[in-house]
Amino acid sequence: MGTTAIDHHKTPYGQELTNVTLDRIWQRLHASADVARRKEAAVYFNSQNKWKKRGLAVTPVKYGIAISGLKYGASVSIFHGDGTVLVTHGGCEIGQGIDTKAAQMAAFMLGIPLAKIKLQPTSTGLIPNSDATGGSSTSESIARSVQYVLPCIRTPCLKNFSFEELTRLDRAACQTLITRLSSVEVDILTGEVNVLRTDIMYDCGKSFNPVIDIGQIEGAFVMALGLFFQESVEYDAAGRLLTSGTWEYKVPSHKDIPEVLNVTLLDKSDNPRGVMSSKAVGEPPFQLVNSVYFALKYALRHSRLERNVTEFFQLDMPATVDRRLLAAKVQPAELQL
Repeated sequence: MGTTAIDHHKTPYGQELTNVTLDRIWQRLHASADVARRKEAAVYFNSQNKWKKRGLAVTPVKYGIAISGLKYGASVSIFHGDGTVLVTHGGCEIGQGIDTKAAQMAAFMLGIPLAKIKLQPTSTGLIPNSDATGGSSTSESIARSVQYVLPCIRTPCLKNFSFEELTRLDRAACQTLITRLSSVEVDILTGEVNVLRTDIMYDCGKSFNPVIDIGQIEGAFVMALGLFFQESVEYDAAGRLLTSGTWEYKVPSHKDIPEVLNVTLLDKSDNPRGVMSSKAVGEPPFQLVNSVYFALKYALRHSRLERNVTEFFQLDMPATVDRRLLAAKVQPAELQL
C-alpha cells in the first residue's frame, strides 16, 4: 500500500490521489519521535523483564473524505452603528468547534477582530432544512457557507475605510494523511496495559484553528482507546444486556490517556479543494489507535516467543483484559519463583 500510494499516487483500486504528503509525514515522525532509539530501548527492556513486555508500532493512515452531499445554511447579520456581526448557522455544536470556526471565517472575510463576532444559538426557525452533523465535514461546510455569504462586503474601493465606518454607510474531496507511533507496556500476568507514549504527525492542510483541531485529534484518540480496548458489549442467551453499567462497561478515563501524547500538525501543507485549504479532523483521528493495538500484539508476541509459544494467535477487539490474558497464554506451570 505504501509503495502504491506514495510512489504512484494511486490506491490499489486505481483512485488518483492528490496532495500526497504521507512520505513527508512518515519521515518527520521517525525523526521527531526518535523511532530507532525507542525500538532498541524496547528490545532491551524486554530482554530484562519476563512478565512485563513493551511493544512499539508505527502505522500510516489514509482516510478518504468525500463530498458528503449534506446541506448547511448560514446567515450573517451586520448591525448598523457599532459594526457588530451576528452569525447564525444550521450546524450542531457538540464540542467540535463549529461556532469558533464560523466566527473565525466571518472575521477573516470581513477583516475585523474576532471580538466583533457574535454567535446565535442554532434554530430551525432561522436556518431551516440543514442536515445532521456528521461525515467529518460539518465544520468546514458551515465555514464555507459563511464564506459564500461575505464575498463582496469589502470591495477594493472600500478597503481604506474601517469596518465601523463601512457599517455606517448604507462541497470537497481529499485524503487526510496521518502517521503515528505508540509505545505500550503490558503486564503479562494481569493483562494491564499502559500506553507510555504516542506521537502523531497529522496533515490537516492549513488549519484555521490549530488549538481546536489538535483537541479534536486528542479527543478522538482517547475515545478510540475505549473502542479498541475496553468497551465490550455482551449479552446472555436470552438477549439480555450484561454490560449495562460502568462496573462492566468500561469507558476511558484520565488514567487511560498516554503518559506522553504529542500531536504535531504538518507544516507547509495545502488542500486546494478544502475550505481555506483545510482538511478534516473529525473522523480520521479515530483510526490512530491501531498503532497501540499493534504495539500490544508485538509485546505479547515477544513474551510468547520467549516461552516457546510460537503458533499464530488472534487478538480480537475490543482487546479487553481477559482477551489479553488468553492471548498471552501463560500456563500455571510457568508461575514459579
